[in-house]
Formats: sequence, structure tokens, C-alpha cells
Amino acid sequence: AAMRPFTAMRYATLALTGDAVDSRSVDERDAWSAWLRDDEGRPLVLARAAPPAVCFLIRPESLLSDPLALELLRAAIAFAAGRGTYSTS
Repeated sequence: AAMRPFTAMRYATLALTGDAVDSRSVDERDAWSAWLRDDEGRPLVLARAAPPAVCFLIRPESLLSDPLALELLRAAIAFAAGRGTYSTS
């Protein structure tokens, strides 16, 4: 199921362009992919499979804005610990 919107604050000086994570490395497992993008297509949360890692490009207090944001954090922790997968589709 697609994620519904929630408030995500970002530092004004830090942002990736929409195509910043579209390039793929030789090993697909170490390529970063966008889990979550804003309305303009800029990545907000990135993940890679090997080694498992998730990168939040939003301010930490955004995770308090909505229970859905907290669910995203829980999924990221489980994914990074190698205990789960996550899909935004």
C-alpha cells in the first residue's frame, strides 16, 4: 500500500535532486533507492540492501508528526538490522 502524506521537515540547505539516487552501482544490493519522496520528487528517506542501511534526510522531529512517521522509523530499524524489508508500492 502506498504511504499517505505526513509532515516531514527538512533542513533548508540540504536536499537531493530527484535523480540523485536513480543511478545504479555495479552491485544492485549496495545501490541506494528512495523509500520516500516529497511532492516534487526529492528523496526524503533512502535505503540500500547491502550492507543494510537507511538514511533519513528529514529533521528528527518530523518523526513525531504522525504515527505513520513512527511506523516508517520502526521499519527502517528492522530493515537496517536485517530483520525485514520495506516497500512503498
